[in-house]
Order: sequence, then structure tokens, then C-alpha cells
Amino acid sequence: MLSCGNRNDFESLLQSGIECFEAGDMESAMRYFTDAEDHMSTDVSSDKRGLIYLYRGAIYNSILLTDRAISEMQKALGIFEEKGKTELYYRTVSFLCDACIMSEDAENARMYFDILEDNRDNMGTYDLHLYHLWKIKIADLESGPPATLPYIDEYLSSMPHDEDVPWRILAHYHNEAGEPERAMELIANEARFRDVSNDQNHLYVRSRIKRALGDVEGAYDDLLRSGEIDDSLERINMRSDTHFIQERHDNERDAKTRKLIIWLCTFVILMTLYALWEMRKRLVSNIRDKVRMQMENERLEKLYAQALVEQESLRKMAEASDITGEMKAVIKQRLALLNKVITSYITDSPASNKEANEQIEFLISDREAFLESTRKSFEAGHPRFMAYLRSCGLTDWEVNYCCLYLVGLNGKEIGEYINLKRHYTYGSVIRQKLGLGEHDRNLANHLKILLENPPASNPAS
Repeated sequence: MLSCGNRNDFESLLQSGIECFEAGDMESAMRYFTDAEDHMSTDVSSDKRGLIYLYRGAIYNSILLTDRAISEMQKALGIFEEKGKTELYYRTVSFLCDACIMSEDAENARMYFDILEDNRDNMGTYDLHLYHLWKIKIADLESGPPATLPYIDEYLSSMPHDEDVPWRILAHYHNEAGEPERAMELIANEARFRDVSNDQNHLYVRSRIKRALGDVEGAYDDLLRSGEIDDSLERINMRSDTHFIQERHDNERDAKTRKLIIWLCTFVILMTLYALWEMRKRLVSNIRDKVRMQMENERLEKLYAQALVEQESLRKMAEASDITGEMKAVIKQRLALLNKVITSYITDSPASNKEANEQIEFLISDREAFLESTRKSFEAGHPRFMAYLRSCGLTDWEVNYCCLYLVGLNGKEIGEYINLKRHYTYGSVIRQKLGLGEHDRNLANHLKILLENPPASNPAS
């Protein structure tokens, strides 16, 4: 059940997805965006389709599925570029640059950044902040923390010194580059704009800076307040450092005892590091498995929905009175296969369902082969009629379309069977090739008349 609303038309689903995304409910947001895509009609603007791809890419990026994130964002980028949506285009390029940085793909990160560089004059304030931030991160990715310092200076000289500047990130790079004094100045700016007393990330970065400055006790205090001390490797290290400070004051321990404590602390650090690494690996794996399972279930539900539509269409075909016995046998054989796998999906065990899923996927993908066999049955039973269609310039695919009319389906049912929303366009093309005007008889009746008494050839040919 979706948790951010119950609306089901396209616009509402899209808006609900955005609301869930902004509220941090990524699972519900992904469901809404997928449902919105399913509810898109032909009159939905392509830039809204681009928004769906962009948000889904951002969700994948947030759970470290960067390959899928990049794939979704690239689809959005193509749409925004084609439609001339400048602001959305640059925002998507910026997000793609970030995804490549996260996946440590320096080459593609640099490629997307160059696009931002060439179009810097067209960006708004928010995108300019991101531009400078990606420039700094790419420098770190390519050359290490010291290479970031000139770009940090450029950022601070180009953009307002306000709450939008990511002070803690800039402070982190200065600290990593060996400039903890400057790092402390930068991170202090963050406290000017908002309350950071309970901000875990701020306190953690500040604790690292204090430690680099030699303020071990202050660093330990910040780390404790950050709430990360219980699962942080720094806890053991900080306690060890403060312990050694106390030792130096009262001189109660001898050198042999200190060495033993160092070895014990090192061992505990290594074991804690391994435990944290295993925990993070399991967490990422569980998130990925959950998203994959959700998307696979949605894909299978769509396949079975298509199978049910085809099942009904085949039943109607099998009941038609004007088809040959050979053709009816082909239709009944495919209908029997569909009945079997659909029944297995509904009633059998999960193990049997796996086999049914594989069979239904094969049947749906093999639909073109079934249409080909239907056309060949008509060619065998009505060669003169099929020759006339060829003389009118109809392609194999268009002849297949005509055959579906002749086995009893109407236009809407054909559209559902071939799973094409614009099937009426193909019907119009066929009418033109057969010489039918806008107000002439409908295509199905015309084909049935031609089948009963086909001309020798198309006079126009």
C-alpha cells in the first residue's frame, strides 16, 4: 500500500511521488513514479516523462545503485535536451555528474562537468553551488585533497557566503589537505546560520579537525555528542589517546604496559573495522535485493496482465467461424499454453510459479512468431487474397494486422493484443493503401469482402 496518498490519475500520481521523495519515503516515491508511467496517455508531455526518469534516477543514486541511476538520468537528459527545457537539462547533467563521482568514474564525471562548464552563464544560483561543489569533488577524485584548495577559494570568491555554502564539506577538504586551522574557520561558519549543537555530521567533521589540531579531548567530546561514538572506530582510538594523556600527567604506567594497551587497541580497531565493513555490505545488499525484487514483481504482474488480454483475444479468435481448421489449431494450441501457465501462476507453489514465470515471459516475447504463423495460415488458405494485399503495398506487419481483424478482433482489441497505444495510426495507413476513403466502410468489413471475393491485383499497381 502506498503511504503518501491514494490518488491514481497521472498528474496526481506524479505529484504524490514528488511529495514522497521530498519527505524521504523513497520506496513509496518509486511506486508512485512507476504507476504514473503506467498511466501516461499520448497527450502527456514528454518533459513530465523526463521528470519521472529524473526522480527515479535520484532514488537509485540515494541507495547506491549508481548504474541504474545513470541510466534513468540519461533518458531524462535526452528528453529535456530535445524539448529545450534548459533548467531541467542542466540540473540533470549536474545530477549525472554527482552519480559518476559517487561511482568514482572520473572520466564520465569530467565529461558531464565540461557541459556545465560550457553553460555556466545559463545556471541559476542553486545549480552554480552544485557546479562549484562538483568541481571540488572531481579535483579530489583525480588528484587528491590538496588539489581541491584552489577551487574552494574560487567557490568562496564567486558565491555568497551564506547558508547555501556546504561549509562542512569545504572544511573537510582543507583538513584532509593538511590545513586544520583553515578547516576550523570554515566549519565555524555553519554555526552562524543554524543550530548545529545536535547535528551529528557537523560534530563528527569538527571532531576530526580538532584531532588534527591536537585537541584530543575536545575531539573526543564532539564525537561523543555526535551520537556516533558507540559504533565508531574513533571511540577506541580517542579513549586510548586520552588515557595516554593521563599517563603522561601522573606517570603511573610503565612502557611495557603502554605497548600492551596499544596492541590491544589495534586489535580491537581492526575487528571493529571488519564488523562495520560487513554490516555496511549487508545493508547495501539488502537494499539492492529489495528494489530488485520489487521491480521484478512489477514486471511479472505486467506480463500476466498482457497474458490475460491475449487469452481473451485468442478465445474470441477460436470462436470465429470463417477461419481454416489449420489456423484454428494454431490458435487453440497457443491458448492452451496460456491457460496452463496462467492457472499455474494462480494456484501452484512458488517453485512452480518460477517455471510459469519463465514460460509466460517466453510466450509474450514469442507473440510476433504467433502472428507470423497466423499470416502463413491465411496465405495457405487464401493465396489470392494475400497476393492482393501484397499488390497494394502492405508489409508483413500490416498483413499480420489485417489477419487479426479477419479472426474476429475489433480495433480496440487489436490495440490491446499487440500492446500499442497508437494502433489506430497503423489502421489509417492500411486504409490508404487499400484505397478506402475517410467515409467508406470500416476496415474489418472491407477485409472480409475482399477475403470472399479478392480481385486479381491492385489496379493502381
